[in-house]
Amino acid sequence: MRLSSNEQKILSTVQFNANASIPEIQKKSGLKAQAVQYSLARLKEKGLLRPWPLVDTYRLGFVQYEAAISLSS
Repeated sequence: MRLSSNEQKILSTVQFNANASIPEIQKKSGLKAQAVQYSLARLKEKGLLRPWPLVDTYRLGFVQYEAAISLSS
């Protein structure tokens, strides 16, 4: 799935602060409010953003792995 540069900027902002308001996203991304609103709507349509604070990284092609490491002396 290809993302526009605006969508990438917004995702990077929202990824760390899912409760960010449009003015906050606008300030951090350097985009106009209309561009932020449009891109957020497109990201929701694509299924990358959901009503709860979660970015669906699987749809972007990323796979998450978890590893537990125990160190002992």
